[in-house]
Amino acid sequence: MALELQKGSLPTPLVVLGVAGIYDFEGLIQAHDHPAYKEFMENAFPDKTLWKKAAPYTNFSPHNLYEIAKVVVISYSDDDQLVETGQAMSMLERIELGPLPKSRVHVLKASGNHNDIWESGTILAGLITKSLEIVQNST
Repeated sequence: MALELQKGSLPTPLVVLGVAGIYDFEGLIQAHDHPAYKEFMENAFPDKTLWKKAAPYTNFSPHNLYEIAKVVVISYSDDDQLVETGQAMSMLERIELGPLPKSRVHVLKASGNHNDIWESGTILAGLITKSLEIVQNST
């Protein structure tokens, strides 16, 4: 998407909503002993040297969507048994190091375990609705 934005073929996003995101690939592997996590990452990115370039936490490109959006919302659930809260906290720390004013960065706590967020539809819809309200209130 960032490449298409550079070409001008897409509008700049108003909001980027991260939900139960994996932002720090190395951190994910370190936080979980189960081999499925390493296998998941290696299947997604067989060339481990690309992990830093692909991970939002370690990629410092000025074309990252979260650096150009009007509002950034990071959401997580304390009940998520697959993606630890530390992923969201790490990403928030990373964003604070960049050029975004703190007024553009927001946190929304979700409820339910990892699959509840996607399967019910209502949790995700609520996060999207709240994110749009944040955008509206920021203008």
